Amino acid sequence: MKTIFAVDDCDMSLTVVEFALGDQYAVHTINSTLKMFDLLEEILPELILLDLYMPDMTCQDVMARLKANERHAEIPVIIISGTRNADVIAECTRMGAVHFIPKPVMDPDDFHNQILPWL
Repeated sequence: MKTIFAVDDCDMSLTVVEFALGDQYAVHTINSTLKMFDLLEEILPELILLDLYMPDMTCQDVMARLKANERHAEIPVIIISGTRNADVIAECTRMGAVHFIPKPVMDPDDFHNQILPWL
């Protein structure tokens, strides 16, 4: 079973991701980017779903730290956020994020279809 990290500080968003993907993937819901980096020492997921605005690290900081470590530099990162700040989204994409999915995630099938190319 493929592993996905869902990283978001909103419990409801993590619940939605778990509901949408939990039957088909091993989904680790993580409420802190620092916890995500700790878990990356033990588990390498096939995909990271990352909220754009986390309280402990910016998206740019997360992307830079991921890409700086060859062990997890190639893990695809999909940004999930309610923001429509095109500059921030573009910066995270420039730094290696592969896709952007706007919140709220409403349709589990559509959500799954959007992440499928990177699994």
